[in-house]
Amino acid sequence: DEDEDEDEYNLRVVPHWQAYRHLFESHGYHLDTCKDVRQFYLRYWENRNIQRSIQSCAGYKSASREGRDDNELCKDEGLPERLFRGKRLSDDLPIVIKAVNRRSRELEVITALSTPPLRDDPMNHCIPVLDIIHAPLDVPHAFSYSPYQNQLSFIVMEEWSSQLIPPEQPHTLRSYLNSLRHCIQHIVFMHTHRFAHLDVSVRNLLTDYDGRYAYIDYEMSRRFCRPPVEVGEGGDPRSSVLIHQLKAAEVPPEVEKGHPTSPYAMDVWALGMLISKAGISTGYDVPELCSVIKGMLEPQWERRPSAKMVLRRFEEAILYMSRERLNS
Repeated sequence: DEDEDEDEYNLRVVPHWQAYRHLFESHGYHLDTCKDVRQFYLRYWENRNIQRSIQSCAGYKSASREGRDDNELCKDEGLPERLFRGKRLSDDLPIVIKAVNRRSRELEVITALSTPPLRDDPMNHCIPVLDIIHAPLDVPHAFSYSPYQNQLSFIVMEEWSSQLIPPEQPHTLRSYLNSLRHCIQHIVFMHTHRFAHLDVSVRNLLTDYDGRYAYIDYEMSRRFCRPPVEVGEGGDPRSSVLIHQLKAAEVPPEVEKGHPTSPYAMDVWALGMLISKAGISTGYDVPELCSVIKGMLEPQWERRPSAKMVLRRFEEAILYMSRERLNS
């Protein structure tokens, strides 16, 4: 049912992480303890000339609270309850683990995007998924609360940063435009395979500080029976798949008015908002992109370009920029 937005399997789950500690260790992953968190902040302080006291940091204070054992799991208070930080034991790679319902759309989508051949497509900029672990069906006290306590899975991902422009590294217009290219490419990729993200926003974009950018948070994402209609190539927008959607960070005008929309057109609108807000927050002024963004934010969803067309217009808009400007 493509009009159904929410059901019991897609509700957020809150696991009791201690109950699964040995499960993660058996798969080669370690969850952060109080000792790990304290050592992290101490290293962070040593590597930076920070004048204020480490005791003012909420994370360090939580891990150092009287009565806490070094080996006790230490939840990052800034993360939602469904997420937990840790590392891969083989190489200390930082990871984030997300708990989801085994029958959720999110797990279905992330599994498809992270499995060959889709995983290996260069247009796929999904956060690297290292493992998907299905919990056993007999773990006692596994949930704080859930009527579906025997249907839990864990998505193990690389930990990337939400600070899209590295605060301590040089950044150029070229690298900024490359980050936007990755944003657009992934939505083209998803739409080609009949997926819509449905919550495209800056907050759902991460970087590894090595030139790669990736999307996260596929809680609202879904796969549809038909690909997007290519209006510019003679397609009839009236034949598009339609949905009602209200929970995204960027809500297009037709949805605000209570009207149905194409899930693909909704992604294009949100992507236009992402590009616009990224320019404002980073200070990059790229007039060549104004016409591209304007089409993406067309009030009538039937007149918005497809993601494929957006990528084409983006590449055309920046084609003749000088090398000096790109390297500035």
